[in-house]
Amino acid sequence: PSELRAQMQESLRHKLIEFPDDTLTIRPEDDAMLSALTADLFAAGPALHLIVGAHPSSEEPNDEAKAMRRAEFVLNRLVELGIPSDNLHPMVFDALPPGASGGAETGVTYANSVELLLR
Repeated sequence: PSELRAQMQESLRHKLIEFPDDTLTIRPEDDAMLSALTADLFAAGPALHLIVGAHPSSEEPNDEAKAMRRAEFVLNRLVELGIPSDNLHPMVFDALPPGASGGAETGVTYANSVELLLR
């Protein structure tokens, strides 16, 4: 239903899983956020498909490969929490130009992060 979809979009809005520097570790506060989102994801049912999208810090091939590993890391954590892997689709977004936040109006910085979007 469109109402549930709108609620899910709002739940996911500006919730980034941030990875400091070169790490592949989910911070405790981000893991808690993923755990809290799981109930909403279950409520949405099998029709829900998510893009697990990673934002690299640059367009360098190494950064894009690292971003994909981060997306897959978050995807695996969601699977551990019970979300079916068939409903999760990892991808890497284009890197933002140096110095761009991508979310200046909200103060959100996307580099080195993963976000969940409805597909």
